[in-house]
Amino acid sequence: MLNRKEGSMLAMLIFKYDACTLIGGLNSTGCPPQLIHSNMPCTCETIKAGTYTLNSEVFHIPKLTGIWSWLASVIVVVVEVEVVVVVVVVVVVVVVVKVVVVVVVLVVVVVVIVVVVVVVVAVVVIVVVVVVVVVVVHVLLLVVIVIVVAVVVEVVVVVVVVVVVVVVVVVPLFIIGKQ
Repeated sequence: MLNRKEGSMLAMLIFKYDACTLIGGLNSTGCPPQLIHSNMPCTCETIKAGTYTLNSEVFHIPKLTGIWSWLASVIVVVVEVEVVVVVVVVVVVVVVVKVVVVVVVLVVVVVVIVVVVVVVVAVVVIVVVVVVVVVVVHVLLLVVIVIVVAVVVEVVVVVVVVVVVVVVVVVPLFIIGKQ
């Protein structure tokens, strides 16, 4: 923050002084001798802010009084308010950036978790489907095997029955009929 003295200096830079008034006004040639001896442009217009060296010349810049002193203090207050506003804006921007970063990180974490869950669920579903398909295929194979075995057993039973009928009925009849 600026103190009152620095505020006065700031006001002197903003409210420029008339060179001719400061160094004694115009002489008969129209140019103050201090400017002529120091090889400075001969002008009585406002001195622009900066550092000037005059060859061994001394002039006094008076202290601000009255309305000028008040304006200098107002400038100090305005500068202080501007500094506070800039600090508040910087703090708000930093907080907003941090919040945005946290939100982005949370969104990324949630997306990663959702993707992992979806992948795990998909893998579980695929494994369950494969197991079900394998079980169904095995059951169907067992059914086919049972049917084939049943058919084979039935055929064997029919063959055995035919053989028994032939041996028990036909052969004795054939033997009886030959006698």
